[in-house]
Amino acid sequence: MNYKEIIPLSCEEAQKKIHSGNIEEICDALVSIAFFEPDWHWAQSIFRKFVNHKDENVRGLAILCFGHLARIHQQLNTEIVVPIIIQALTDSSTFVKEHADSALDDVLMFCTSNEYNQQLSISDINSGCIDRILLGIKAIVRNDDNLLFAQEQCIRLSNDSNQIVRGIALISFADIANRHEKLDIETIMPILSKAEKEDTSSFVRTHAESAIDCIKTALSDL
Repeated sequence: MNYKEIIPLSCEEAQKKIHSGNIEEICDALVSIAFFEPDWHWAQSIFRKFVNHKDENVRGLAILCFGHLARIHQQLNTEIVVPIIIQALTDSSTFVKEHADSALDDVLMFCTSNEYNQQLSISDINSGCIDRILLGIKAIVRNDDNLLFAQEQCIRLSNDSNQIVRGIALISFADIANRHEKLDIETIMPILSKAEKEDTSSFVRTHAESAIDCIKTALSDL
């Protein structure tokens, strides 16, 4: 798709475009809503209607717009949105999968609570709810001053049965390295190397590879 300037639309104009049946107009409306609509609840409901659209450009942008909402409003119904994004990570379209990856990064970055509570985060990662698990581990690695505790949580979740949890746990080792400027290299690097080479999930392998690169950059003495 060709990208162009994003302009604000009135509610009436946006509704007209999203119901036009024209792919370009639908995409224009979705992005405009993401950037300019103050009611994120309504915007979220609109994007949900297009995540299964037959056109990959519409599907991909609808998914990406969840990330825009997270960045702009710093809140979403994560229990609804995160499973949708995760499903999009398995889409047949590379365009959709790449946008889902970006959207998930934004949701986990901007929808984590600013008030960190270790016990609540532990409850989240033990909840069995995918959105709470992912947000919980990100809250821990970005806020907890106990390096060993943060590492232990990532190690545990790096063996989870869910590929998304494993992948996010692995890339979170890089968050720890960046925040603390140190890491238990002898323990962590073999875990990452094994996941990069042997995990059956491409999502996990890619995140393990990215984590290794980020850690090497953060800890230049490697």
